[in-house]
Amino acid sequence: MCSTAITDGVKFDIIGIVSSEFNLHLTNFAHTSERALRSKERVRSWSRRPGRKPGRSLNGQPDRHGDKQNGTIRNPEQRVAYLGEDIGLNSHHAHWHMDFPFWWKPEEYGVKKDRQGELFYYMHHQLIASVSSTDRFDLERLSNDLPFVKPLGWNQKIVDGFYPQTTYRVGGEFPARPDNFEFQDLQNIKIKDLMDYDRRIREAIHQQAVYTVNGDYYSLNDSTGINTLGQIMEPSCGSKHREYYGALHNYGHILLGQITDPKGKFDMPPGVMEHFETATRDPAFFRLHKHIDNLFKLHKDLLPPYSRDELEFPGVKIQDLSVDELTTYFEDFDIDLLNALDDTVDLDDMNIKARVRRLNHKPFAFHFTVESDKENLVAVRVFMGPKYDWFGQEIPLDEKRSYMVEIDKFVTASLI
Repeated sequence: MCSTAITDGVKFDIIGIVSSEFNLHLTNFAHTSERALRSKERVRSWSRRPGRKPGRSLNGQPDRHGDKQNGTIRNPEQRVAYLGEDIGLNSHHAHWHMDFPFWWKPEEYGVKKDRQGELFYYMHHQLIASVSSTDRFDLERLSNDLPFVKPLGWNQKIVDGFYPQTTYRVGGEFPARPDNFEFQDLQNIKIKDLMDYDRRIREAIHQQAVYTVNGDYYSLNDSTGINTLGQIMEPSCGSKHREYYGALHNYGHILLGQITDPKGKFDMPPGVMEHFETATRDPAFFRLHKHIDNLFKLHKDLLPPYSRDELEFPGVKIQDLSVDELTTYFEDFDIDLLNALDDTVDLDDMNIKARVRRLNHKPFAFHFTVESDKENLVAVRVFMGPKYDWFGQEIPLDEKRSYMVEIDKFVTASLI
C-alpha cells in the first residue's frame, strides 16, 4: 500500500508493510513493495506518530542563514553537508561499530553477535533504521537539486575534496583532501590488492558461493547468504576466508584517511575516515558505501524471486494508507561537551555546551486501515522513498525499492 507525502515541494512515496514474521531475515525485504496481502472481513484503523530522534529527521533545504558547515556555496556538496555533519548521525555510526566490532571473536569472548554481517549491510544501507547511509543521502541530494551520489572506484579520482576544519587535542589538524585526489598505495595496503578483493567478491556473488579457508564452497543462495557476504565485505572475524577476500570496507576507510600522506613522510594524524565517530563528515564516506552497497544489491538481484507463499499474509490486508504533510526545518541544538574537558576530583564538573544547527521535522502521522478476518499479532514496517528522480521522471517500482528508507516499525494486533 502506497501513499505520497510532500515535504518542501519534494514528493516521496510511503509504503506500509504488514508481516506476521518478527524475525525475518532482512533479505526477505528485497521486494517489500510487492508484498501480497489477502483481504478478508473485519477492518481496523491505525494511527502512528513516529518518535523524533535527535539529528534524524527526514529532509529539507539547508538554511542559507545557518552554519556553513565545512565549505562555501561554491561547493555543491555544501548543500547536503548538514547530514554528514549531524552529531546524531556520527554518534550512531560509532555506536553501531562499538556494538558490533569487526575484531569480535565469539568463541573467545563467549558472546555471539547475531547476524553481524547482515546488519553491517542493513545499518549502512539504512543507517539509523530511519536514515540511510546511501539511500538517505540520495534522498537529501534530490531535495537539494543534486543527482544521486556516484560510487567511487579504486582507480578513479575522488572528485570532491574535504576540509574537516577540526583539530586533535594532541597531534595537530585532521588532514584535508583537495579535489580530484587519487588513491595511492600505503606501506601495507596496495590499490591492486583492493581491486583483487573487489573482483573476488564479485565472482563469489555471481557464483552464489564463497571460497572457504578449507577449500570448500559456502552457498550464498539462502537466507544467510547476505550475512556471509557482509562478514567478508567488512570483514569481521566471521569471514570465511579473510586472506582471500581481504578487508574491502576497512581498507577503503584507511586509504581515504591517509590519502594525503600515504608514505608517512609528514607524520600526519589519521583522517576523519579512520574514526567511526567522524567518518560520515567526509562526502567520500557515502561514495565508498555506495560502492559497497552496489555489491550487496548485485547479490540481492541474483537471488531467486520469493514465492507467493513467502509473501502472503492470509487474512490480513492493508485497505488504505494516508500520510500527513511532512514539514522540515532547521533548529539550534546544544551538545554537552563535558566529556571533552579535563576531569579532576578537586573541581566540580562545569556545564559547557556547543550550539549547532540541525535538521528537524514537525510532528506528522501516517494512518493505516487494515482488514483482518481474525486477531493476529503483526509487525508493521513503514518505508519512504523518492517518487521522482533528478530529472523529474517517475522512478519505476523495481528501481525505487532500492532507495526505500525504513522510517518506522512496530508490533500490534491486527484485530482487537
